[in-house]
Amino acid sequence: MKHGIILVFASLIMLMLVSTGIGRMQNLVYNGGFEKQQTDAMAKGWHTKTFRETQVEMTIDHETTHGGSSAFKASFKKNGRAMLYPDRDITSIQPGKTYAVSLWIKARNLDYSPNFSVPSMQFNFNPTRIRPYPIIDFMTEMKGVKGWKKLSLTSTAPPDAETLSFKIMLTAGTIWLDDISITEVAGK
Repeated sequence: MKHGIILVFASLIMLMLVSTGIGRMQNLVYNGGFEKQQTDAMAKGWHTKTFRETQVEMTIDHETTHGGSSAFKASFKKNGRAMLYPDRDITSIQPGKTYAVSLWIKARNLDYSPNFSVPSMQFNFNPTRIRPYPIIDFMTEMKGVKGWKKLSLTSTAPPDAETLSFKIMLTAGTIWLDDISITEVAGK
């Protein structure tokens, strides 16, 4: 009986910690699910850039999503290079801590750009940068995948890390992105 009461009490405390957010890691990316919009084509806190003669339509999609009611979608009419990135670097980085960067992606007809740029997610710390910089190659990871797939990568911040920046390079095909997150890895 005494053991059962202790077990129930411990379970209630854990439930309270998780429900208040203490038991989970905070996502450092603002609007990583693209739920808050500033226009039909872009979510709050995000920017895009298109290079040279690239022809791409970048929008917020409400039909093909991984989580929530929105996802980012890029449809290339003419292959090239485009970039999606947050409007500011992540500033709540602690030196020596390990961070996980992840996203959910769905893609059709991925390919390299005419300049052989790789569709990828890249991130690094500032002012000291990790060499080689952490990258997830979408061509390799999405080969043969038809639906949504979670991609993630971890890296430890250098001793003088102040910020973390990341960008998503897009080159060809149709790509959906959703639920982008950067979280500190507990215990590392």
